[in-house]
Amino acid sequence: MTRPFAAEMIVFGAFWLAAAGCHSTHVGAPCSLDVPGDAGAPPETATINPTAPECPGAICVLPASDAVTGTGPLCSADCSTDSDCSDSETTHDLANPRCKSGFACAVLTTVGPFCCRKLCACRDFFSGPIETPLACMPGGGCPNVH
Repeated sequence: MTRPFAAEMIVFGAFWLAAAGCHSTHVGAPCSLDVPGDAGAPPETATINPTAPECPGAICVLPASDAVTGTGPLCSADCSTDSDCSDSETTHDLANPRCKSGFACAVLTTVGPFCCRKLCACRDFFSGPIETPLACMPGGGCPNVH
């Protein structure tokens, strides 16, 4: 290995380590809900930012809380089954705003553009079984139901 090539490899390695140290962009990474709230949304409706640049699919969610939790808004993505959410980021650190109990594929709202759309959601926000709302059944009135 010649001297200039070795120097280039060191610079490339330092760049790679710096890039790896940047904030995560996976489902489950903390994100921002900097969007105007919908004052007419029912309290059981999730808050969704569909333009979160820090998230892989630009979707940041804070589900309506069925349980008291220290988990904050997290990057999400569309899903069909729980296995689509299985590689999402979690933590066991109770002081960390990331999800602690894993992710499920769930309907988070029955209003607006995300009506009945399934998204990866942290199980920390659900105190019981995660069920599909009646509005999301065929004939239930949500335009996203096929």
